[in-house]
Amino acid sequence: MTPLKKNLKIVGLYFLSLVLLLLFWIMENSNSLNDFLEKADNHRTDYGFGFFFVLGLLKYAFLLGGIAIPLLLSSLIFIRVWKKTHRLDKDHFRGKY
Repeated sequence: MTPLKKNLKIVGLYFLSLVLLLLFWIMENSNSLNDFLEKADNHRTDYGFGFFFVLGLLKYAFLLGGIAIPLLLSSLIFIRVWKKTHRLDKDHFRGKY
């Protein structure tokens, strides 16, 4: 894999995490979604519960993905850079300096 493709994938995943966080924020602050959930709950309780359950799972999956993707990517990048800068020779482990 070329470095350009790898960098584009990393940037794309960071962009995806921003989109997921934006979707979480929109779902959390949406007045029309809250009105719809109240109407569904008033219409039939089992419909309201189902909508609350599905939207709650979706909302917190967006939040989890939006937080986990950058944390994992940043830690992998940090580990890769740390390994490149702290390379040790095989003789170092055998006691031959």
